[in-house]
Amino acid sequence: MSAHKRRWRYAVGPVVALALTLTACNSDEEQPTDDAGTTQEETPERDGATAEDASGGAATEDEDTPPSDAGEPTDTDVTTHTLGEPSGPRLFHENSFGDSWDFDVTVERVEGGSWDDLTGTDLVAEDHPGFDPLYVQLSFTNENGPYEGPDPTGSLLVQADDGGPFEPENALSADGLPDWCASPGADRVISIDAGETQTTCQVVLVGHGVSPTSVDWQHRLGAERWLTQS
Repeated sequence: MSAHKRRWRYAVGPVVALALTLTACNSDEEQPTDDAGTTQEETPERDGATAEDASGGAATEDEDTPPSDAGEPTDTDVTTHTLGEPSGPRLFHENSFGDSWDFDVTVERVEGGSWDDLTGTDLVAEDHPGFDPLYVQLSFTNENGPYEGPDPTGSLLVQADDGGPFEPENALSADGLPDWCASPGADRVISIDAGETQTTCQVVLVGHGVSPTSVDWQHRLGAERWLTQS
């Protein structure tokens, strides 16, 4: 919104007016005038000055600033672990009846794989240039009553200094995975009894040549992080 220029009107006596008129006739320059014939003089604006808007109100230079109630991002609480260290019970799921389930999760093992391991799946190297398979083995214990719902290990992320985060892929039908890596697929629904522990493996495609730094497991109150480098 631009500010209106200030207009200065000059009142002069007849003699002075006549002198000004004769001077103007001998001058090669013309000064712009407003509709009333009065010369306009521009007054430079100061940075940050308040300007009057078309309706007579005031508008400041930061009128495009988002409102204070637009919401600020909140940092997620992250608890760090070494590989093989359990997270302790963490809230993962709640239903509309007020029931909730805590899981105690542990990242047991992280190893690189090959595209040949994924034969039988829709995951082929040609569709994912610049990526390689990585296998993450996790165990989890149900700390509450019988549970049927999303697999808690499907919400993991692999972090790296030079890429990511990388998410699990569906490798349920893979033919060549290592014996210790039984992949359930990233989006499965599980059934697990109270106090039961299950071990599974997620397949993640990570950037070729990157060095994974951690595996993060996300829950309702934050995230757990297992460091993959000492």
